[in-house]
Amino acid sequence: MFTKDASLLNKATGWHMDLVLVPLDVKSGGYVTFWCHIGRRLDSRKDSVLMFSAGSHRDLAMQYWYGPPASWDGLLAERFVTEMALELDVGDCTAHHGWMMHKAHKQNAALGARNALAFSYVSANAMPLPDLKGDGRGRADRPFHMEDELSFRDWFYDVPQFKPVDHPLIPLVYG
Repeated sequence: MFTKDASLLNKATGWHMDLVLVPLDVKSGGYVTFWCHIGRRLDSRKDSVLMFSAGSHRDLAMQYWYGPPASWDGLLAERFVTEMALELDVGDCTAHHGWMMHKAHKQNAALGARNALAFSYVSANAMPLPDLKGDGRGRADRPFHMEDELSFRDWFYDVPQFKPVDHPLIPLVYG
């Protein structure tokens, strides 16, 4: 759940990619997040909604050559179109690939909190990333950002490396 309100939680969220925070190898695809706001209708002219850098999930050179995403405002504006939903009714969701660059401004405090839920789906052949931290999972050349470990620690350390994730907390959804 993501909340932006008048408290300390009301910060802008900079450009980022969700898969940087997910300890899974989805083999160049197979990851989508549905971002669903809850509570009331949102208007992008006043509220904080997600903004997407359309097509950025296909641009591997950016991540390799241009440093951290925090400095990418100009680069993204030059390479891609920024898109967002203008209005979202309760129950509407946006969807984006795990490597899609996206961000959100801080919420207008006068309008009250903006709350959203995110649901992420991975392909059935997704595997845990190897070598993430100290217990043999640490990599000096590509450190994994453990910011979201709370969301995966109950299953990640139980699944074997180099095998598709098979755990009761990661249910298989059929199409």
